[in-house]
Formats: sequence, structure tokens, C-alpha cells
Amino acid sequence: MDEALKTFDIKRSLSMKSCPYDNAVAEATFKIIKTEFVKGKNFEDLTEVGQ
Repeated sequence: MDEALKTFDIKRSLSMKSCPYDNAVAEATFKIIKTEFVKGKNFEDLTEVGQ
């Protein structure tokens, strides 16, 4: 993993240890996407997801 990050010049984003709120916005966003858009639907491939 570290090698891939160096290859693409990506810096890690680390938060405080045991902080339950550091990723709350991202988690809430993905929950909305999963429950409102994806749940109960079947996609044959990735091109159907993007339509």
C-alpha cells in the first residue's frame, strides 16, 4: 500500500486515535447512496450504475 501511495504521490489522511466523528460525513453520504439509489436494484455491469 505504501508503495502505491508513493507512486501516485498520495499523502495519507490520518485522524486522531479513537475519534468517532472523523469520517462521519463520508459515512453518511455513502449510507444515503446505498439506501436511496442502490438498495434493491440489480446492475449487470458498471455502465448501468452510471446511467
